[in-house]
Amino acid sequence: MKSRPQSLSDLFWSFSILALQGFGGVLAVVQRELVEKKQWLTEQQFVED
Repeated sequence: MKSRPQSLSDLFWSFSILALQGFGGVLAVVQRELVEKKQWLTEQQFVED
């Protein structure tokens, strides 16, 4: 089952942290965070998007 962000601030801070961590190349970091850790997207959704 896929989860969703708990709030708009959760979404904001998650993407802000990703932007800071991935300065210069973020695809692997974004995939790990959104698919594996937070489970906001499935692997298939991530690949399609």
